[in-house]
Amino acid sequence: MKIYLDDFFYLLHPYPKTTTHFQNINEIPNKCDIVAVSFYNNYWHKHLQTIQELSTRTKKLLINLSEPTPGHMSFTDFVDSINYDNVYLFSDVVFNYVPTANIETAMSWFIHTDNFYATQPWAKQRISQLDKVLQRHRLLSPSQLALGNATKNMCLVSPRSMMFDCLLGNQRTHRDIIQTCYANSQCRDKILFSYYKNNNNIAQGKWDQDVDQLEETSASRYALLPLDIYNQTYYSIVAETTTENKYSFYNEKVAKPIIAGRPFVAFAGQNYLSNLRQLGFKTFASVVDEGYDTIADLHQRMETAWAQVEWLCEQDPEHVYRELHDVLQHNCQHFLTTDWHSAIRKHF
Repeated sequence: MKIYLDDFFYLLHPYPKTTTHFQNINEIPNKCDIVAVSFYNNYWHKHLQTIQELSTRTKKLLINLSEPTPGHMSFTDFVDSINYDNVYLFSDVVFNYVPTANIETAMSWFIHTDNFYATQPWAKQRISQLDKVLQRHRLLSPSQLALGNATKNMCLVSPRSMMFDCLLGNQRTHRDIIQTCYANSQCRDKILFSYYKNNNNIAQGKWDQDVDQLEETSASRYALLPLDIYNQTYYSIVAETTTENKYSFYNEKVAKPIIAGRPFVAFAGQNYLSNLRQLGFKTFASVVDEGYDTIADLHQRMETAWAQVEWLCEQDPEHVYRELHDVLQHNCQHFLTTDWHSAIRKHF
């Protein structure tokens, strides 16, 4: 057996001894048993000819697709155009329809195959540096949380200076809507806000002081838990990369509050929260009105989601965290203990 692999599959050990790692698709010989490749960026139409050619050279072609951002060809059109019996697609998405292609969800979360916070010492240490009182509430059992004598007066979260972090990166239509909602909000003084809009202004974003030192790890700065910000705020605004209604795309933007045990309001495509539940997570309907998740119209969905931001800004965070304790604990454990690449591993 010969298997030819590129970077995405490089960490999916163990491999047969006949595995070869290549840098250039043109180096792949004919008659391989398995070829596994990744396609990045958004020019999906450029990959169609490559897939057709590779499908003739191997018995099984495994393809990881990077984040589906706007380009010359829609992500769903690209997926539905792949109709070869020996081609298997994997992506960080959950579809709201049944694609014609053979595609499975395989979450990378951090644009990398490694689940950093489950495996890497530097990442585990970063979790431990979250606010100590916030950490302590994860250790309480449901019976203790029933407000027995020992815990009746225990605060599950320490006082914070702000209610929400709202960290917007590159310019997107839905982030412009969020910015407008923020500018018109009566709760602006309770929201830690930044919007740098393009990579040339990335330094204008809000980053932890040690972010440049930690970039020496295999993680990008976007994967790092923003400890300074999280320890100043109770909740997060998750402004996803895409707001497509045909699928939900998940990445580090939602992974970070999940790991940190934080409630969040999602500004994404229709059924983003519903599809997150399909991945085994729980959401916050016991406290927050999540009706915004079902709204098809972009502006209405964003504005309705913002109404929940405003509402949470007026609530007692201690009460919110008590109500959501089991949900937050489940989500963190589910994230750290799930093999997110099992769909890929079964092909080896």
